[in-house]
Amino acid sequence: MIFVVEGKHDYQKIKEVIPDANIIITNGSAVSEEILLQLELLAKKNEIVLILDPDFSGEKIRKKIVEHVPNANHIYLKKTESISKNKKKIGLEHVSKEYLLSVLKHIQKPVNQLNITCQDLVELGLIGKTDSAKIRERIGNALHIGYGNGKQFCAKLNMFNITLEEVKAYL
Repeated sequence: MIFVVEGKHDYQKIKEVIPDANIIITNGSAVSEEILLQLELLAKKNEIVLILDPDFSGEKIRKKIVEHVPNANHIYLKKTESISKNKKKIGLEHVSKEYLLSVLKHIQKPVNQLNITCQDLVELGLIGKTDSAKIRERIGNALHIGYGNGKQFCAKLNMFNITLEEVKAYL
């Protein structure tokens, strides 16, 4: 298993809980072609696990890597667990060891089944209502798939083969 993180502090955080972990650092959102090629090659014989910051840059990196390594696995961090002590930064490097150990048990493997449509989410009130974003965030955290706008959330639900019934159970 090879973890993919954004920076050296994230690397150190993983090493605190898994000293012998194999880790690739993207060096921020400008993921080089060299790193992408390396991940493509590694994915042929290894499980790739993306554990990136729960922010715009982290999602940008995740999307770029998935274009090259579509079978990459995912760990999504809660924003509330990833905030620095001074409340000015967000990222993997700020999570507690206990929280990190708990999310490592929730690796999401992509399947890409079409179980749910965006219309299903509209009918459930997960798109188009004033509190839809908060509900999607709560459900995304419970399912360990992270937050997304309506369209992104629908895509994540299908990517991880989550059924409409599973979503309804969290409403």
